[in-house]
Amino acid sequence: MKLFTKSKLFLWERASEFLYSQKYGEKINILDNRIAGLREPVYELMALRSNRNRIPREIREENRSLYRFFLTDSIDIDGRKNFVIRFRDAGIKKPVPQRKFNGYIYVDAETYGLKKIESNSNKKSEGSITSIWTPIHNKWFLAKENLKMRMGMTYMDEKYKTDQKTGKKEEVKNRKGFGNYVFLTADYFDFQTPIQEKKKDFEGYSMSVKNADGSTLDKFRTDSLTLRESMTYNKIDSVGKKYNL
Repeated sequence: MKLFTKSKLFLWERASEFLYSQKYGEKINILDNRIAGLREPVYELMALRSNRNRIPREIREENRSLYRFFLTDSIDIDGRKNFVIRFRDAGIKKPVPQRKFNGYIYVDAETYGLKKIESNSNKKSEGSITSIWTPIHNKWFLAKENLKMRMGMTYMDEKYKTDQKTGKKEEVKNRKGFGNYVFLTADYFDFQTPIQEKKKDFEGYSMSVKNADGSTLDKFRTDSLTLRESMTYNKIDSVGKKYNL
């Protein structure tokens, strides 16, 4: 357990290029990829919730009856006026304190475009997500996204112990452990619109991998790695190689 005091349990970085054409559809190019401790990426994590190419479920027309919305305030974000709207589960009938609300929606007052959404699910498996958009040529593009999700527990002792008198195995109560969380941060940049649409750029599978050894990630990072993150690659990678993970 001392290993995790100086490093993270898990670290995955990925740089991607997203192309979209109304004529040819979407193409995703994985420009580089690195995961600490495992030889192959955990592609299940790629299915984690994101609002990159979809309307957030909290404001989809078919889901609006599931929430109650309250116009709360107006604030300036990046020099633009935004309406602040709180929302909560419609199943809660009684007035609740502010901290019990599911989240906030920030709507651009000029275009009524969605600037930001902060959503905290009541389900631990869904976690919380914050998505921020930016306007470019009268279109709103996702610029940043943060997600936090609980992923089980890690215990410091065994689940069962053997009774010295009877020799029977008994379940250990009040085991010492800590929760595991996945933190996902996505930064989107270098937007180009409109683009010159070339059929060859969209040929093949909808997702392709250009590189997967992490050698070029430096040029795509929007921030440098922390000491703990750097230690994760060094320490966890060595553990992965030792135990053939």
